[in-house]
Amino acid sequence: MSSLVAGLATAPIAAAHFNMVSQYGLLANLISVPLMGLVIMPAGVIGLMLMPFELEGGALWVMGQGLAWILGVADWVADFNDAVRYIKAPAPVVLPLLAVSALFAVLWVGRLRFIGVCGCLLGFLIWAQTPRPLLLISDSGALLGILAPQGRLLSKSKGTGFVAKNWLRNDGDGRSQTQAAQGWQVAFDNLNWLHVVGKRAAADKKDCQPDQVVIANVYLQAHGKCLILDAAVFAATGSMDIVARKGRLQVRTALSINGDRLWSRKHLTPSKAAMLAQKIERFSFLLNSSGLAPPTAPEP
Repeated sequence: MSSLVAGLATAPIAAAHFNMVSQYGLLANLISVPLMGLVIMPAGVIGLMLMPFELEGGALWVMGQGLAWILGVADWVADFNDAVRYIKAPAPVVLPLLAVSALFAVLWVGRLRFIGVCGCLLGFLIWAQTPRPLLLISDSGALLGILAPQGRLLSKSKGTGFVAKNWLRNDGDGRSQTQAAQGWQVAFDNLNWLHVVGKRAAADKKDCQPDQVVIANVYLQAHGKCLILDAAVFAATGSMDIVARKGRLQVRTALSINGDRLWSRKHLTPSKAAMLAQKIERFSFLLNSSGLAPPTAPEP
C-alpha cells in the first residue's frame, strides 16, 4: 500500500519532468522492497558493525546478493512490453494545481475536500489539452522539428541528439531520432522554406527568393529579399518555436522567455535588439500571411 500511495503521488511529478511513467513500478516494488528491509539493510548494518574486527565480508556478500536480485528484477520488468509510457510535457500551471489540489483533498476535513478532487481533475484535463509547438528550431539552427499527424518529424537522423531526444520526449513520443527523421523532406517541402546546414551548403547559397525563409546553422550571406535566420540570429535569440494561439501563429524565442541578461551568452545592444525584433516580426507575418504553417497533429 505504501508503494502504491508513493507511486501515485510521485507519478505526475516524474511524468512532468521526465515525460515517462513506469507502468510496472508497483510490481517491481512488491518484489524488491521486502528484500530490502529483511535482508539488504540488516546485512549492511551487520557488516558495518563487524568492520572494526575485519569480519564484514560475509555480511557484505549477502548484501551484494540482495542488490543483484533487485537489479535483476529491474531488468526483468524493464523488458516488459510497454514497460514505459511516454507523456507529453504539461503546461506550467499543471503541477502547482495538482499539488495544491491533492494536498487540499488529503488534509481538509469535511465535504469541501471534493474541491481538491475537482482541482486534480481540472489539472489532468489541462495537461491532456496542452498543445505542442508546431515547429521547433534548435539554438544553433542545425535541427528543425515539424509537428505532423504522425508525430514530430526531425530534419536530421543523427547529430544534436540530446535536443532531438528532449523534443520527442516532450511530445510524449518514444521514437528514436532516426525514426522521427523519416518523412521529413516531404513535410518540409510543403513549407517552401530552405534549411542550410554546413559551410559548404552556405557557400553555394548566393541568392534567395522574395519572402522565402532561410534557416542556417552558419553565418549566411545571400542576396535577395528573403528572411535569413542564421547563426548570427540564433546566437542572440537562442532556440525558437512556433505555437498556435487564438487562430494565429506566434514565434517565441529563448531570449523572449529568459530575457536579455548580463550573463546571457550574447548581450544585446539596443540596435541589435531592434533588428532582431524586426526579424521575428517579419517571420511571424510570413507565417500568418503566406500559409507557411506546418501541418498540425490531431489533439489526443
